[in-house]
Amino acid sequence: METHATLAPSQFDRLVRSADIIVGHAGIGTILSAARAEKPAVLFARRADLGEHRNDHQMATLSSFRDRPGIYAATTEDELDHYMTASNLKPFTTHDVTARQPLIDGLRAFINR
Repeated sequence: METHATLAPSQFDRLVRSADIIVGHAGIGTILSAARAEKPAVLFARRADLGEHRNDHQMATLSSFRDRPGIYAATTEDELDHYMTASNLKPFTTHDVTARQPLIDGLRAFINR
């Protein structure tokens, strides 16, 4: 596995497009990146009770998106391992959320500012 402390936006986009799956925290930017690249998204929310975040908004985001095709919610290390080694993950695509495109565009503009 290749890791990076920081990435330029163009390098991040290139790596996302070349990935088989996107594994990340349950931030809306991660979800939008997976949707834009039409990649499966394995999400593992950062939690306030573990000191990983200031509140549990990522748990709420994960709860809102977990039933969408192409979103795989991992809440334990075993689930994370299962999804990362699965060979049948379907992509999360913008086709599933086209009715919300203005919202997606607004969120993307806010995140990228």
